[in-house]
Amino acid sequence: DPPLLATAGSSGVRWFERGEILLSGRGSAAQRSWIFLELLRQAGLQGVMLATVDRDGSYRPWLPALISGGEAYLFEPTYGIPVPSVGAPGVATVREAAANPAVLTQFDDDSRRYPVASDDMSSLVVLVVADPQSLSRRMDLLEQSLFGGSAVRLATDASALGSFAVAALPQGERETPVALWSFPFEVRRRRQAKEMAVNHALAEELQVMGVVVEEKRKGSGLSSGRRTIRPLYAGRLREFRGELEGPNGAKKAYLLARPSNAAVADLVARVPEGQREAVRKVYVQMKEDATYWLGIVTLSEGDYEIAVDYLGRMTLLAAPDGRWASAARVNLAEAKIQTGDTQGAIELLREDRSPQRFGSRFRAQQVAPGSTPEAPTRQPEDETKAGPSE
Repeated sequence: DPPLLATAGSSGVRWFERGEILLSGRGSAAQRSWIFLELLRQAGLQGVMLATVDRDGSYRPWLPALISGGEAYLFEPTYGIPVPSVGAPGVATVREAAANPAVLTQFDDDSRRYPVASDDMSSLVVLVVADPQSLSRRMDLLEQSLFGGSAVRLATDASALGSFAVAALPQGERETPVALWSFPFEVRRRRQAKEMAVNHALAEELQVMGVVVEEKRKGSGLSSGRRTIRPLYAGRLREFRGELEGPNGAKKAYLLARPSNAAVADLVARVPEGQREAVRKVYVQMKEDATYWLGIVTLSEGDYEIAVDYLGRMTLLAAPDGRWASAARVNLAEAKIQTGDTQGAIELLREDRSPQRFGSRFRAQQVAPGSTPEAPTRQPEDETKAGPSE
C-alpha cells in the first residue's frame, strides 16, 4: 500500500483516488489520512497533515489534525484511533502533546517506542492537502456558483489554510514551515502514467462492484416486477448517504449481494467452462464483501449481537485468510466490548497482525481489567462521531 511519504520511488500498487478508496473500504495510513481530511473539508471543517523533520531536514508526514477552536486535534491513522488526551476525556491536541510527554509515550509498548515525541512538537511542519484541480482558479469560480443541495467544496486556499493551522501549533524558535503534501500529487502522477500494476490492482479491487443481479420488486403497476441492480455498489452509495433501512436501503442491497451457494452454482454453470472458476471467485468475493459491510452497518446501528455474528462467524471464521479478516477482527472486538465480552475482545485485539496492530494492542490495554474506565468523550467543536474501523 502507498506510504505516508510518497515519492516516485515508493513501492505499492494501490495508488487509488479518493472515490475508489471509499468504495473499496480499505486503505493505508496515507489513504486513511487523505479520506479523513477530505471528509473534514466537505463538512466545512479545516484539517491538515502534520509532519516531523528528519535529521537531513526532509519532512516526514506524521498524522492528520483537525484545526478547531485554535487547537490542532490529533488522529493516528496507523493506529486507527484519535490520540487520547491524558488525564481528561477527549482528543489530544498538539499543545497538550508538547506540554505533556505522556500523550505520545502512552503509545509505547514492550516491542517499540512510538516514533514521535513531545520534543518534536516544537518543530512540526504543516502539510496542506490539495491537488492541481483544487488549487486552480477555475475550481474556485465553479464552487462559488454552487448552492443548496449541489454545494460541494472544490477549491483549496492553501496559503490561508496553512496560516490557520500554524496558529494552532506551539510556536518555537523558528517559523513553522508550510508545504503541500506530496501524496495526492504522486497518486495523480501514477494514474496519469497508467502504470499496469496500478490498473490491475484497481480492477481486481473493484470488479465486484460491477456484478449485476436481478431484484424482485413488490408492489403494483409500474413499481412491480423485476429490475437489475449492482448490489454491492448500490449498497456502498446508500450507506454513504445514510440510507440503511427499507427496500431501497444499504442493508437490502448488501443482502442481495449474498446469493446462496446454490444460486452461485447456477450462475456459474451458465458461463463457458473455461471462465467458470474466475466467475465463481468474483461471486464469492462479492458475498464476503457484503457480509463484512453488513457487520459494519449493524455495528454502527448498535445491533451488537447481530454484528458479532456477521463479523465473527460469517466473516472471520468463514474466511480467516480473506481480505476482510484484519478489519473484521478489530470491529468484532469493538462489538464484543459492547456486549460485555471484554476478555474475548482483548484476545482478538492481541491477535491482530495487521499494520494497525499497535493500535489494537493499545485498545486492548485500554479495556483491560484494572485500566482507567473510559469516560464520555469530549469532542472538538463540530467533530462528528468516529465510526467503525475499516
